[in-house]
Amino acid sequence: MTLTEFLETVKENKLDPYGLVSELWEASLTVKEKIILSLEIYDLEPSYSVLTSMWLEYKCSNGETKEYNNIIFEKYQKELSTSDKDLSETMEYSLYFDVFEDPDKNRDAWNYFLNNHPTNKFLKIMLANSGPVPYDLKHRLYEQFIKDENFHLDIYKSIRHSCFDNCGNVNKERARYIFTNLNLADKMDEVNKYDYYRNYEDVVNYLKK
Repeated sequence: MTLTEFLETVKENKLDPYGLVSELWEASLTVKEKIILSLEIYDLEPSYSVLTSMWLEYKCSNGETKEYNNIIFEKYQKELSTSDKDLSETMEYSLYFDVFEDPDKNRDAWNYFLNNHPTNKFLKIMLANSGPVPYDLKHRLYEQFIKDENFHLDIYKSIRHSCFDNCGNVNKERARYIFTNLNLADKMDEVNKYDYYRNYEDVVNYLKK
């Protein structure tokens, strides 16, 4: 079944994106076909609800495999690497909550991304959303890019979220070493840009404890 054929079967139901994905996962299709069609629905209706609905249905299917996960990871990496649109509230949001915050997925996802030639743009998105990712994985990336000041703000964001996110994962001693080697002098406006994030001094004090 193609996406067009599926849409024709449900068009009279006037389903919202969430309902459309749920309806798809009730269809007599393989798990792989449902994943591919769900991602095509996202292309038509790029919303967080489509993606998180797909992950929920996929998890409930009891058909999760590394192969199928990688199909989804490939889509995320491609879109977040190349799209000119602001995906911070759609796919990037899903990257954080549906992938990196899931302890059963985050390590495999992180390694998949790094093993598939990530662009600098995508690496920065990974770092900004990496709070819940196991610290050892993040630290390797910090060490790789600590000599490149173009990544210092992104490493800072990663450390900040590692310290303060609800599911943040940090090794204070190792993070403190990286933090003290960041040159953020000309980036402080960006560092303290949002009131709803902890500020620079909060990170300093947290890592001192």
